[in-house]
Amino acid sequence: MRNGVAIPIHGGLGTLGVFNAINNSLSSTPGRGYDVPHGSSYIQTVTWDASGPQAGMILTYSQSTDPASPRYSDLTELYSRQGWVDVPFSDAEIRSDPHLERVRLSE
Repeated sequence: MRNGVAIPIHGGLGTLGVFNAINNSLSSTPGRGYDVPHGSSYIQTVTWDASGPQAGMILTYSQSTDPASPRYSDLTELYSRQGWVDVPFSDAEIRSDPHLERVRLSE
């Protein structure tokens, strides 16, 4: 549930060898279906092709715990639709990110 909206979650028991492990229980709220108290939180896949590593990731619980944030349910909804976030790898892919910020650290 995110802001009163039930978001369907796919997966199964990790003890059955399911990659996308979740645990669920029937909700105590009538008509609500199942609650997912815990399961996969960060999932990443990586493969290689002729142009190098290709990675996808998802943060299943979204990026914020603040219900007022636009990031409160964004990735949970994407996860529900079996979507992925493409992870840039090459210098060109990283530089093309419109949200790129460079931070120089020093001691």
